[in-house]
Amino acid sequence: MPFRFFVICLLAGLLGACAEKKLKPDLQFQLQGRDYLYTKNNWSFVGRVAISDKNNSLSASINWQHQKEQDNIELAGPFGQGRTLIMLADEGVVIDYGDKRLEYMGDKDQIVSMHLGVRVPVSALRYWVLGLVAPNNEYRDQEQGFEQAGWLVKYQQMQNVGQYILPRKIRVEQGNSRVKLIINQWNF
Repeated sequence: MPFRFFVICLLAGLLGACAEKKLKPDLQFQLQGRDYLYTKNNWSFVGRVAISDKNNSLSASINWQHQKEQDNIELAGPFGQGRTLIMLADEGVVIDYGDKRLEYMGDKDQIVSMHLGVRVPVSALRYWVLGLVAPNNEYRDQEQGFEQAGWLVKYQQMQNVGQYILPRKIRVEQGNSRVKLIINQWNF
């Protein structure tokens, strides 16, 4: 009986190995032909982010909702602990920790970096998450990305989202500062 069971398992394994695998096409990042994304006023994504520099690091789930006038970025640690809401608008930045709400005017990147304890180019990241360069700033093409404002932006994996090809894995770095982003779900 054990021998027969072994033979059946072996044959089942061999048949399974012969089955044809469906391979997903390897989507590559292309900067050209993405200009239509500048006109999208409402989008959101859910994913994970890891931000680090020489002295500090932060890992969180991220829910980013973009509207024409405002970006809301919600960060939460494991099991929803340490929830922080960052609201970016032309008028300024609001950081909401749940138990306290702070409002600031000034450079958005500096304000957000000060509160997170790690440098984050949040103003440009609003474009980079879509696979776009920030407008009115020079950039240099790089393999699978570009360099802009001293930051190297690499698109490690792209994904189909309806009619769009959008980033799934992004790595942004400048010196010791790094932002790694994995986008699990896009909404347009």
